[in-house]
Amino acid sequence: MEPTARGLLSRAAHELGSRADELRAELEQCLRRELPALWEDPDVARMASDNVAEHLVAALFGIEHAIDPELIEPPAADVERARGLARHGTPLSTMLRAFRLAQGLVIDRLIVELPRLSDDPEQVSAAARELITVSTTYVDRVSEQGVVAFQEERDRRLRWRSAMVNEAGMRIGTTLDIARTAQELADLATEHFADLVTVDLLDAVLRGEDCAGEGPHVLRRMAWGAGVGGGPAPKAEDEPDAPAGVGRTPKSGPGSPAGVSSVPEASVEAGAAPEAGPVSRASAGAGSVPEALVEGGAVSEAGPVWRASAGAGSVPEASVEGGAVSEAGPVWRASAGAGSVPQASVEAGAVPEAGLGRETSAGAGPAPQAVGGPEAPAGVWSDTAIALQQLHTCPHGSPSAYALATGRPSRHQYGGAAPDAGSNSTLVVPLRARGTTLGVAVFHRYGRPARYDEEDLLLAQEIAARAAVAVDNACRYTQARATALTLQRSLLPRHAPRQSAVDVAYRYLPAGSDAGVGGDWYDVIPLSGARVALVVGDVVGHGIRAAATMGRLRTAVRTLADIDLPPDELLTHLDDVVLRLSAEASTGADSDSDSDGDGDAGPEPDPHSDAETGGDLGATCLYAVYDPVSRRCTLARAGHVPPAVVIRDGTVDILELPPGPPLGLGGLPFETVEVELPEGSLIALYTDGLIEARSHDVDAGLTTLRQALSHPAPSLDAACDHVLEALLPSSGLRPDDDIALLLARTRVLGADRVATWHLDADPEVVARARSDVARQLADWGLAELDFTAELVVSELLTNAIRYGRPPISLRLIHDRTLLCEVSDASSTTPHLRRARVFDEGGRGLLLVAQLATQWGTRHARRGKTVWAELNESAAFPVPVLE
Repeated sequence: MEPTARGLLSRAAHELGSRADELRAELEQCLRRELPALWEDPDVARMASDNVAEHLVAALFGIEHAIDPELIEPPAADVERARGLARHGTPLSTMLRAFRLAQGLVIDRLIVELPRLSDDPEQVSAAARELITVSTTYVDRVSEQGVVAFQEERDRRLRWRSAMVNEAGMRIGTTLDIARTAQELADLATEHFADLVTVDLLDAVLRGEDCAGEGPHVLRRMAWGAGVGGGPAPKAEDEPDAPAGVGRTPKSGPGSPAGVSSVPEASVEAGAAPEAGPVSRASAGAGSVPEALVEGGAVSEAGPVWRASAGAGSVPEASVEGGAVSEAGPVWRASAGAGSVPQASVEAGAVPEAGLGRETSAGAGPAPQAVGGPEAPAGVWSDTAIALQQLHTCPHGSPSAYALATGRPSRHQYGGAAPDAGSNSTLVVPLRARGTTLGVAVFHRYGRPARYDEEDLLLAQEIAARAAVAVDNACRYTQARATALTLQRSLLPRHAPRQSAVDVAYRYLPAGSDAGVGGDWYDVIPLSGARVALVVGDVVGHGIRAAATMGRLRTAVRTLADIDLPPDELLTHLDDVVLRLSAEASTGADSDSDSDGDGDAGPEPDPHSDAETGGDLGATCLYAVYDPVSRRCTLARAGHVPPAVVIRDGTVDILELPPGPPLGLGGLPFETVEVELPEGSLIALYTDGLIEARSHDVDAGLTTLRQALSHPAPSLDAACDHVLEALLPSSGLRPDDDIALLLARTRVLGADRVATWHLDADPEVVARARSDVARQLADWGLAELDFTAELVVSELLTNAIRYGRPPISLRLIHDRTLLCEVSDASSTTPHLRRARVFDEGGRGLLLVAQLATQWGTRHARRGKTVWAELNESAAFPVPVLE
């Protein structure tokens, strides 16, 4: 009989310690039975089971040697393992439950052992009470230490997660570029919690279309990122194949659909499943492809559990029989034997309402090894085979397809057979913003002991949500900018009109993405008398409203130019147009505010228009008219930058024009300047975006412009390109403001192409004028226009003599067409009217309008000019008898 209860307990502990392996196996079975969640992740299971087993050995050692429970040394790795469990997302209750299960097992076995060593019931009872006291004290002490370490790690992870979310808010969405935003997401993730990241966007979203619909989703690969040794870069479509694992520098670009192409195909037969969520179980025979374990996130949100394992073979196929489908996703169970293309049969399993059941067994076989990188499953490498900007379809039934269809994320685990082979896991997270799925981000982790857990999934969701909002903003901005740019380009002249006064070349360059499309415009307008109007203008602001305002002002300029107003008068009328448009905008803004008060929502304002939203419009304009007969150019500007003129010897001058007020101020006059230009002179009209930039001031820009224009160029198009190259940033970035550039090289109509006669105000000169016209047309080889021209000249001269005032002159210009002009000192404008049957007059201008291609009246400072344009198609009209 043992002298004391402590001695009896020590002997029992010694006896039980001799069967430590048997006790450890029994403990593992108990943990598997009572805590199945621990065995979902092999790393967590190994860590928890080793920790509890070592505690069991330490406790038996302390009891055997009668060590005070407060002094029993716990395992050296106890605190670190508690932190590891926290890092893996294991609940604290699970860790404490494991301790109590181990305590209960030890107590049970020792109590069974005590009666075999002593016949004294009192001694056995005392030893049992001592056992309970020692074990409880020890478990309480190590539990407190574990809880402290666990909570510290949890707090650290929460702080890290919060810091990650804050960093994501600062680093993702720094620009309105879609590809760059996607790449920022990939870069952030690979720096902190992923080895490989791919970001794919729905191609329909990038095109501004609705992404809803059945069938395979078409995506565009937008971004790719890998950590150190994270695997090979995606191969560009024009690059040769490279050995597996050889990395390339990742590139970024505008988007395309993504999906993991290595997911096995499956045919699914419907079955019933509870609401709790799906379960999959898989077992694999020997093969080179490692077991794939796919675990869902939270049952209600995270998605399904996907588990599959394959034997040897690159593309396992699976047929799913009776797969239970619930709201969370499908239930998959697969098993594969060895073979080059193993097939799997998947049968439905019961899904308890309490949570997700996970079970897997894997056959032996190493995972593919990357050159110079950690171990990763073959599906990871296949995901990088998609080139940036490449369109591809998302396989039906794949995790990416599930994420796109349901908007729920999923978690996938891949594990090798050997404990030290490295753990691998994947997060598939949809990018959702404003209730719309934009694409999917896939995060791969391998070659590190920590698999993705539920907290990692939540973190990935938070970061993806911020990235999705930034991507959605970039998509909306890109679509709005493309619409504004399309509108503006449609409002600009597509082709230069046919005229003989100048040779022209022009360029329009929109501003960078931050500024958006502006309201710069240019125009070339043929005028009467072989003249031409050159126009450059700039509407203040950016966006669709600025582009629309530009179109309205360009139309107004063309309308005013058609009535041949002088430049200063044209700008005065254009100023009135801007004032009216500003008043309309102010009235519309007031109406919108009033309707908002009544609950009637008005149209959504353009976020990239800053000048028009307040109702005040502003614009600048430069209007120049060049006459190739007199070689004189008349210019006026309204707050616009002055033009540059280059003469034949290369001298560049900035014309000093009276600045004039910007359009929209009202009540201030505009002044004109007239200059004579030698033949072949170059006139450069441009907007302020060409010479103003953040890197230099206006004077420096004008100096650079002079230098660029002074260099001879083989053509006007080459001169435009040279000017832009000299003044735009060398880095290839878009300018700060949009740019319109118009270059015009002057021509001259010589004296041999112009004939002028000064006539008396006498009806008898009409007959002599007809003879002079016939003789001049014969000299020009235009005899076929003889009759028509004589008739038109006769009618115009008769009107000038009868209704006008002397002096009277007649001028013929042989250009692309024949121009007939009759000038007099009267300002009275002739009007076309329909003569009645018995009226003696009123048919002259009607006849002119029928014979001429165009006709009109041009007013000067003194008097007017009535002109008509004739060509070879002019024919005498057939009379209509009523």
